[in-house]
Amino acid sequence: MSTRIAIVAPLLCPILLLAAPGRAPVRAAEPVVPQAEEPCALPPAAAAMKARDIEQRFVPPVAGIDLEQALNYTDSDGLDLAWFYRSFTYPRVFYKPGSRPILEKIVWEQTKADAPAMDKLRACLDVVVQRMPHYILLGYNGATDRALTEEGLLQSGHGWCNEQARVLVALTQIAGLPSRLVFAQSRDGKIAHVVAEVYVDSKWVLVDQTEGLIFTRQDGRPINVLDLRTDPAVWREADAMYKAQQQRNRARAKDKSFWDTGHGIARRAHPLDLFECVGYHNYFIH
Repeated sequence: MSTRIAIVAPLLCPILLLAAPGRAPVRAAEPVVPQAEEPCALPPAAAAMKARDIEQRFVPPVAGIDLEQALNYTDSDGLDLAWFYRSFTYPRVFYKPGSRPILEKIVWEQTKADAPAMDKLRACLDVVVQRMPHYILLGYNGATDRALTEEGLLQSGHGWCNEQARVLVALTQIAGLPSRLVFAQSRDGKIAHVVAEVYVDSKWVLVDQTEGLIFTRQDGRPINVLDLRTDPAVWREADAMYKAQQQRNRARAKDKSFWDTGHGIARRAHPLDLFECVGYHNYFIH
């Protein structure tokens, strides 16, 4: 997305800490209702921005499927952002039951096939939140080039945000929910992140699996990146909620100094600056 942006360094984003022995497990956060701040301005429309040459995209120090995804997302700059919500991702799953038995077992231990779609999403998010926290919460940096399967990532017990997002996409599709990866970056290139969007009740909803947050309005209506980029009221509400959730997660970090140094998104006055530039990647689980 930017000439100088490295995925790995800005991916020092938080996730909820695993529960300590004898404590109840940490679950994905319920939306909080903080006071909203007025943004300086919404980002310019994606179509109004000049498309970047692919050779300007940073090649991150990752490997395997993570490298493929980092270099093969479709940048929205120069395109109509709404197109990604009409025509980019086929809104169905292609998963064949039985092909990923370990992940299936995990999903159906947490939810049921006939559960409401949003309940399924929250159950899948809880798995990521509880079983593979981000290094920013653990207080150290892990290897970036593991190229593990989703099963291997969950077994490892920790991960970077691109790995977490990939696991969430796999789990949600097994649960019957279409999903995709979203590569996000501020226009100044100082912060970046990989998150997901999941198709719930005929609408894409933004999920930050690192923060354990499903983006919804106070009345429960889902929010996606297109909403953030086109509706100032949604931007204000979501920006304040995002900031408050990050501070809640900071309280769970093992090393507050490591968190404060590494979590560039949380240091921003408006963390939704993150979504000034976005790219989308279809990752279908078979």
